[in-house]
Amino acid sequence: VTECKVWRNPLNLFRGAEYNRYTWVTGREPLTYYDMNLSAQDHQTFFTCDSDHLRPADAIMQKAWRERNPQARISAAHEALEINECATAYILLAEEEATTIAEAEKLFKQALKAGDGCYRRSQQLQHHGSQYEAQHRRDTNVLVYIKRRLAMCARRLGRTREAVKMMR
Repeated sequence: VTECKVWRNPLNLFRGAEYNRYTWVTGREPLTYYDMNLSAQDHQTFFTCDSDHLRPADAIMQKAWRERNPQARISAAHEALEINECATAYILLAEEEATTIAEAEKLFKQALKAGDGCYRRSQQLQHHGSQYEAQHRRDTNVLVYIKRRLAMCARRLGRTREAVKMMR
């Protein structure tokens, strides 16, 4: 019996910008259905919390992360952005709608700006109760994810030194 080890997005590909190219070049899907489910579970765990219903854009994104249809996820992200600046909406668009790494990087930079503001607000309120603590934990996860993906964009665009600085 062959051992099968499953990784969550082992190639760290950007869904929109690189999955299609990988499929076109190799003729194979980069992730199995099981990998996609694990990735979706990770996104739900990292980018949502129990108090999302308090912020309308986050409530929309909570539903978007559960959605299986990519077009429905993308339209939900656009809907969340119409309400206000939402870091997780920018993340979803960078991962799934952007067709180039440069486009993904631009969206991640917008996500960083929005996420940094949310993080600062939640940092001040984190000791006021468990819901604020959960929001702060989520905002921290979002910020770390954005910085990691920005570093990957820089690396893929040939800016290795910049990528290294981001990952320090």
